[in-house]
Amino acid sequence: MKQNYENWYNALYQQFHTHPSYLKFVKTPSKEVALQFIANVCKSHMRSPQILGFLFAIALLRLWNELRIIFSKSWV
Repeated sequence: MKQNYENWYNALYQQFHTHPSYLKFVKTPSKEVALQFIANVCKSHMRSPQILGFLFAIALLRLWNELRIIFSKSWV
């Protein structure tokens, strides 16, 4: 059973890492490419309850980066 899950996970991992949208995101990182990548993920998983977790994680990451910038300037 464990081997079946590992094989399934590895297959999904390979599909993700060879997908043209992901490759474009990695090769030419920009705000536009990142937003398109996120939009594609949202469109693909619109009916999934995990999409809220994904969007929440992105929001927290953005907030963390902004706070880090604010606090790094205030300590100088």
